[in-house]
Amino acid sequence: MQWSPTATLRRASDSTPIADQSIFLVATGVAPTTGTFAAVGTTNGAGVAQFAGPALVTGTYTFRAYFGQIVTLPGGNVDGRSAIYGGQQSASATQTIAKAPLTIRANDASRPFGAANPTFTGTITGLVFGDNITATYATTATPTSPLGTYDITPTPVDPDGKLANYIVTIVKGKLTVTPAAIVFTSTRDGNNEIYVMGADGSAQTRLTNNTKSDTGPVFSPDGKRIAFVSDRDGSAEIYTMGSDGTAVTRLTTNKNFDGTPSYSRDGAKIAFTSDRDGNLEIYVMNANGTGQTRLTNSGQADFNPAYSPDGTKIVFTSTRSGNAELWIMNANGTSPTRLTTNMAIDAGAVWSSTNRIAFTSRRDGNLEIYAVDPNGANLTRLTNNTTPDINPDWSADGTKIAFSSFRDGNFEIYVMNANGSGQTRLTNMAGADTQPDLR
Repeated sequence: MQWSPTATLRRASDSTPIADQSIFLVATGVAPTTGTFAAVGTTNGAGVAQFAGPALVTGTYTFRAYFGQIVTLPGGNVDGRSAIYGGQQSASATQTIAKAPLTIRANDASRPFGAANPTFTGTITGLVFGDNITATYATTATPTSPLGTYDITPTPVDPDGKLANYIVTIVKGKLTVTPAAIVFTSTRDGNNEIYVMGADGSAQTRLTNNTKSDTGPVFSPDGKRIAFVSDRDGSAEIYTMGSDGTAVTRLTTNKNFDGTPSYSRDGAKIAFTSDRDGNLEIYVMNANGTGQTRLTNSGQADFNPAYSPDGTKIVFTSTRSGNAELWIMNANGTSPTRLTTNMAIDAGAVWSSTNRIAFTSRRDGNLEIYAVDPNGANLTRLTNNTTPDINPDWSADGTKIAFSSFRDGNFEIYVMNANGSGQTRLTNMAGADTQPDLR
């Protein structure tokens, strides 16, 4: 009497016998590799079906086992044993080699705008028997692609043709393009234009390109926008753009000078200088250009405003005492108080998140960078050169100061620690690189 139970051959990781009480199949190192096979008849004098050829590919195959004999498949991969049961003379079974699951996943990555893409990585899970399957990872983003996220797509590499034995799942990663670390002004291409670069001076990338002057760039607190000054429409006005140079928007419209923009720490306001009323004064507006309001009215020049870390105060430069000195007022323009008292120029103040104020002064005979507490205490000279050091700006955490220096015969961008140590040159161009702003 002959009958035909069905058994399924599992992946190698599953060694559970699978069949009914008559035919038993045990997965013992089955390698799902490419190839074919053919039945070549019976051997061993007892009618044992024996298959020859390369190792089995995924698919379904039938063999016949007679009483008390062993079935041998290619490479000795399967041990199928018949059992004494009910006096039967023979039995047949069907084996199925199923495709194994394989997942190729790209890891997420990020880089600043203007920088080259990093080396992408990923993981491959589900490989069996050391199959030589790898992957490459790629994105459409280039160094000048706008801020945002981009797919990182894995592509399998299968030199030995093993991929057909797997059910492959591709999981894309995300590349996030973030704002650059430093924005600055440069004349390297013959005209004042705005550039960005990494904190180490790498990936210097031009953002603006027109025949007029673009200067005085500052990042918004989240780094997504840059406010700057341009005379591209005839007079010096304040504009904003994305930190990748896109989406340029004009904020002021005035036949006189509007300049020196400075964001509040929450990004909601921009303080700036304007002579629209016949004298340089401090104004404030919403970040979208609405609500332009005058804050100072001294009859002398008030300029270069910068917000305190909590947004309640503004430090600025004023000649109201007969000399350019630093003053502090409330963010609404009330209660102006003189911070510095010196016969030389004190100007260009910026306020750190650690509550220190850096500024430029000629008090020791040359333009150098100093730092002071908001109450005038702890005045510290940070640079000491025979040539000008100007345009200080703090990093967001208050540990670094970027600045411009002429110490090497040309204005270039440098960075130093908050105490003046570790002064390092970041740019080295024939044109002047000035007005750095750190994120």
